[in-house]
Amino acid sequence: GGAWSGTGVSGDQFDPAVAGIGSFVITYEVSNGTCTATEDITLYVSDGYDATINAVSDLCESDSPITLTATDAGGTWSGDGVTGDSFDPSAAGASDHMITYEITGSCGDSDQITIHVDAMPDASINAVGPFCAGDAAVTLTATTAGGTWAGNGVTGNQFDPAAAGLGAHTITYIIENGVCSDSDDITVLVGEAPEVTVDITNASSSTAEDGAATLNITGGISPYTILWSTGDETVTVENLAAGTYSVMVTDAAGCSTNVPVLIDFTNSIVDNSVIFKVYPNPANSNLFIETDAAQVSYVELVNILGQHMIKTNIDNSRTVIDVSEFVSGVYFVRIYENNGEQHIRRIVIK
Repeated sequence: GGAWSGTGVSGDQFDPAVAGIGSFVITYEVSNGTCTATEDITLYVSDGYDATINAVSDLCESDSPITLTATDAGGTWSGDGVTGDSFDPSAAGASDHMITYEITGSCGDSDQITIHVDAMPDASINAVGPFCAGDAAVTLTATTAGGTWAGNGVTGNQFDPAAAGLGAHTITYIIENGVCSDSDDITVLVGEAPEVTVDITNASSSTAEDGAATLNITGGISPYTILWSTGDETVTVENLAAGTYSVMVTDAAGCSTNVPVLIDFTNSIVDNSVIFKVYPNPANSNLFIETDAAQVSYVELVNILGQHMIKTNIDNSRTVIDVSEFVSGVYFVRIYENNGEQHIRRIVIK
């Protein structure tokens, strides 16, 4: 029921903000009839702490830890990814994180902010290729979709080998997520089937193994891989007997050309011991073979790839082979003598 007085006093309220910083004497006086009592106390107003947290920009979870700061130091930090006054985005993870700062004591203060952490995308490109120049366009993909592709032959997320052209091409992919970004690149080969011609040295006879073949390779992307039907992997193959062979030449991008190779022999029409006729040439229905049945054991018809189409024993001097159902192309007639010698004649079936 008494009266209060002093700096910063209004009614029975003392406002430190009105009084300001310092020491203040506050008086209370109360009366009862003719009796009066008073008392003084001293109040101390000190400067209060300001815990306002300094703003933090969005972070990527791959970023290094940052130091948290506020207007006044000396308080305590807490929240996901917080150790001391350090905030680690990778430890906190991709999300929104509430961070608290508190200064304790009679003039303490506290504040909170939200720190946003974006997830780190993965730009790793899924492997494609190699390609041949005539291959269809393919869709490019990466671990995290939604990024941007660039490079020769690239339109949107499509890679067109024909548009890119022959050679090695660098394809780049960039992906962003908020403040995070990642990129990757790969090298894609575009080749073409090599052009192959063959220089041939025929065998000197039907039984001699002195034939040879040498490749001339152009086009495609070197280095080339060579594989003969003999198992050889060299440009030149020697010590070949008369017969049909094949060779596959593959460029660095995996584009291949398969070439049949015929090694004939110098005396391929008339040999020392057997005389034979093969007619008509070209043939379209029946193929006739005339030879000495006493010296010949059997006859084979072989296609240009070396595949055996027909094998027939010789019972008389004239053998007839029906070729009407055969695919048009080049074939070889092989006549085998009883003594192991063989004779080869090239024919065309229409």
